[in-house]
Amino acid sequence: AGCKRYVKVTGRYYVPSLLDEVAGVPDEVGLAVQSSENFWKMWEGAGGTVRTEVVMFRAGMERWLFAGQNEAIGVPMERVVSLREREMREMQEG
Repeated sequence: AGCKRYVKVTGRYYVPSLLDEVAGVPDEVGLAVQSSENFWKMWEGAGGTVRTEVVMFRAGMERWLFAGQNEAIGVPMERVVSLREREMREMQEG
């Protein structure tokens, strides 16, 4: 059957109830991000950047979710995930 979801947790965190938390997320949720504001003001006009501690996404979204990520040119995973989260929110609202 394979995996239905993937979860990325920043290495310095430990989430003892992670499996229970993931099991409690409704199937229709494609992306869940736990993050916090960052003191950096990069990309301020586009909502700034965030520190992303936990990302959970539905299997099959990998290419779309991480497309454009490139640390060498200043587009870290946190920035790409933030943009994708915003895209999904706008699609749901509009």
